Amino acid sequence: MHIFLFRYGYLPTYTPGWLSISATPTSMIQTLELPWRDNKPGISCIPEGSYNLKQDHLSVPTPTYRVTHVPGRSGIRFDIANRLTELRGCIAVGTDLITLWNTPWMMWSRAAHHALMSALAGGGPHTLTVTYHRPININKSAYT
Repeated sequence: MHIFLFRYGYLPTYTPGWLSISATPTSMIQTLELPWRDNKPGISCIPEGSYNLKQDHLSVPTPTYRVTHVPGRSGIRFDIANRLTELRGCIAVGTDLITLWNTPWMMWSRAAHHALMSALAGGGPHTLTVTYHRPININKSAYT
């Protein structure tokens, strides 16, 4: 199965995005990552590109998937996390990404993680493609 992570911003303090799962096109899962800091381990999101996913039952209490073959990186996973401070280079998933007090918060992370694991259940191989997707800016004056 192919999963797409569409980042819609590279902000100074975080990187927001959303996942599109090919088998369930209506499933929208928000993502929260660290900002881009030259792919430095523990402080940066991963580079854009295509990666293989591998089941990971050992390193965290909740089974998840690891993103493999990231240049210069290891241990990148889909994580249950609500705050940016909980991340060390992994990808947090949730149903809503909000900002409170100038801080991003991921809402319903556990539910989104469960939905992602359910979508990936039943074998692989699974591929993740990470790309930038510029938000559409609709000029309202064009419609009046």
